[in-house]
Amino acid sequence: MSITSFFNLDTLEGLEDYVRKSRINLEMFEKLFGSDTPEFSAEGCEENIELMRKISQMTGMPYDKVLLVNLTDELMSCTFDFNQNFGCTSVGRNGIIGQNLDFFVGELCIVKEKDTLYVTAPPYMALLGMNSSIAVCVNYIPSDVEDGISIAHIRRNLLRLKSIDEVITYIQKIKPSSNLNVMISDGDEIVDIEVDSGKVKIHYSISDDNGTFLAHTNHIVSKPIVMDRSCPRLVGAFQGLKANRGIEKILQSSGVYVPVSFHAHPVVEELLGFGSITTVIMDVKDGTLKHKDYKMGEYETFCVR
Repeated sequence: MSITSFFNLDTLEGLEDYVRKSRINLEMFEKLFGSDTPEFSAEGCEENIELMRKISQMTGMPYDKVLLVNLTDELMSCTFDFNQNFGCTSVGRNGIIGQNLDFFVGELCIVKEKDTLYVTAPPYMALLGMNSSIAVCVNYIPSDVEDGISIAHIRRNLLRLKSIDEVITYIQKIKPSSNLNVMISDGDEIVDIEVDSGKVKIHYSISDDNGTFLAHTNHIVSKPIVMDRSCPRLVGAFQGLKANRGIEKILQSSGVYVPVSFHAHPVVEELLGFGSITTVIMDVKDGTLKHKDYKMGEYETFCVR
């Protein structure tokens, strides 16, 4: 049994199903966050805006409500005080990268759009995913919110790029609305990019006898990344990588995988999920995205090509 749906946006049926899911999620988001929409920079987000307007037209929901979902990162930073020990974990070994999604609002799905596969909660633009050239994991980092490009739009824009260098260049030239952490692989190299108050820092993969590896969580690293001890999940991920355990085992191991529970929100408790809702592993060389949500026994595989 899976809680995660699949939609192919290259077909009319897939788009209509995606839009129906969007309408359900829009109603959930409004209950949780209200209807006030923060300022949003639309620069470089034209394709995303076109999709949001299409969803608005097809659902009959106001455009501002569709936009609201795509400001979730900013709204969470304004609304909730997260401990840095809670959140998503990203892990990579020899070009393959994976991530536990440890927080969600609304119903998740996997979307195929042209040569791209990504995980999202419609009509949120993207949480993580891959195309035929790169795979991208993005960790939510609570921070102050400023005028800039929404994190949801940055996530989706990254999946239109075709190399690590393109990703680095893109992040260096934009102004995100809040802090950001991105792990990218081109099937060979893995790098992690942090944006902290506008400052960009790049962590390169670490070499050992078994190849290269890297990990990150949802906090800004203040020391050489493999020496950081401020987040238990990061420590656990690096311990597994140093022991050459597989990415699947690391992401499912205690200390990294967080059992699902629900936060006692006063109005909509069931809308706010905490724990490793979904685990995603992406292999650019094979062109595959595997996922397993907390109700599945085995991974399900999708092909990007």
